[in-house]
Amino acid sequence: KTQCCDILIQEIMSRKSFILPGSAKGDNVFMNQMCAPVRIDKTDKDTGDTKAIYGNGGKADHFFFAMVYFLLACELKRGVTVRAGGLFA
Repeated sequence: KTQCCDILIQEIMSRKSFILPGSAKGDNVFMNQMCAPVRIDKTDKDTGDTKAIYGNGGKADHFFFAMVYFLLACELKRGVTVRAGGLFA
């Protein structure tokens, strides 16, 4: 899940061709939920292993994860591996 979130954010930030719904510009609920998740790196005190997770600070993030699962479904339908640079090309 974390890797898919990373890929979605990378795709949105790096591609001018990534198209959001036309109504998204004026939809504060949609935009707020797309911006709610924050990547957090947590280090296990005992092992020293670092694990990345996405937190939302108690904010709604339903549209963000809907986009994550949409991205994953599109990649799976194509029969390719989910990876940066291979989305919506």
